[in-house]
Amino acid sequence: MMHTSGVYQHGKVILDQSVDWPDGIHVSVVCENAAAVAPDQCVDGSVWEDSPEAVQKWLAWFDALQPVLTGRDLENFEASLRANRLREKEMLPDWEAKINNLSK
Repeated sequence: MMHTSGVYQHGKVILDQSVDWPDGIHVSVVCENAAAVAPDQCVDGSVWEDSPEAVQKWLAWFDALQPVLTGRDLENFEASLRANRLREKEMLPDWEAKINNLSK
């Protein structure tokens, strides 16, 4: 294993030295200056907490949510999904033909 360093610029890592690695080889990149990377934020701007306690609190909150659709509304929604899936299945042969024609 060969170790090298580099700089992240414009969405790419520019290595400090050239390497002779085969294309497709798996590499691991670690940010050595964690303070330069902003922490994950929630939609409300608060810092995302990922401690075990915070995860358990979030799971409890999520499990307490009430369903959006119930009764007849849920039945109508599921029927609509089934109808859309059937329409998509019917269109599949045409889509496959168009995809096959792309390579010609």
